[in-house]
Amino acid sequence: MEFPQKLLMTFAATIRLLDSRDVYVQTRSYQMLAGLTALNVQRNSVQIEMDSSASFLMSSALMESLEKDFGDFDFDEYRHQDCVRALGYILSWLVAADHLKDATYQLKSDYTNQIREHKSVFDNVLLFIFHVLGVGYQDVTPFDLSKWDVTEFHIEALDISERNGFSLLCGHLYWRLLQTFPGLSRSWWSNSKNRQLTKAVETYTERYFSPLLAKWETQAVTVADLSAFDEMAVKVPKTASEIAASYQIDEAKLEITLRFPSAYPLRQIDVDSPTGGRVAGVQESQWRAWMLSTGIIAQNASILDALKVWHKNIKLHFEGLEECAICYSVVGVIDRSLPNKSCKTCKNKFHASCLFKWIRTSGNTQCPLCRTEM
Repeated sequence: MEFPQKLLMTFAATIRLLDSRDVYVQTRSYQMLAGLTALNVQRNSVQIEMDSSASFLMSSALMESLEKDFGDFDFDEYRHQDCVRALGYILSWLVAADHLKDATYQLKSDYTNQIREHKSVFDNVLLFIFHVLGVGYQDVTPFDLSKWDVTEFHIEALDISERNGFSLLCGHLYWRLLQTFPGLSRSWWSNSKNRQLTKAVETYTERYFSPLLAKWETQAVTVADLSAFDEMAVKVPKTASEIAASYQIDEAKLEITLRFPSAYPLRQIDVDSPTGGRVAGVQESQWRAWMLSTGIIAQNASILDALKVWHKNIKLHFEGLEECAICYSVVGVIDRSLPNKSCKTCKNKFHASCLFKWIRTSGNTQCPLCRTEM
């Protein structure tokens, strides 16, 4: 599913204006696209609430803009016409990031998977950013972002003739991509074979972005309304280096701690439990599964999303809901669904996504447990 037809036509026409050679037209078009995207995200969120099986994609017009190749961009020459052309590309990626702002977990997953399926586009935009910022090059000093707040950028104030303004815009774009696509950012960093570049990127990210991202994550948890999550308490130390949560069950208390690495989100969050699950009678396999799902969601979505899933797994378990016999969790990691597929013979239940993955990887349609045909 995509935009409603009228909105889609308006969106596609406005996307094309990002290719204008007039900076004023480009920046004003981006502002309009940001508003259209916010409306569409809100609409899609409502539809998902009514139909959890619904899925959504970014428009094909936007994807075409994201697929453009700027590998030949010469920032050293800094020719005006090249910068104007590159500006449309940068603004397109800001629109993509806007799709995940205030989006539900499922929407974030849909949009992230769409970008992931277009394999090289995310790699290309990161390489473009690092080229502009001078990261990973010998005898080049990376752009110093310490004088500015990369979390904010007023696009209407951009002066394309100023190299610093263009570099700062790319710094802001990198911030937005780390915010909205942490899993894709980490995947590029861990899989790149250019160790000189990845080491430089890690240092640059750790210096200018990681502390801000950890602060942003902890603030999101601090201000969130968790009144619906009964029995769960959350603590955020002043250092903002970790987040601790606990779940009270009668006399037992289940605890979990999520610690930010110094190069977050390029390196993975450390998920630990001071208590384990046995204090409340939870089997070790189930507890490990809950910890794993919490970590996966924290790495690819947000800490707040991860804590909500951790809470829901515990709550539903003690309410008597049966765990998936494949992943041992009540809440599915991929779509946060409940186990809704069952074997007619052994009666064990599975998440549809887990069962699909099992069939795809095993090459058969037998029950993973009793081996009868599903």
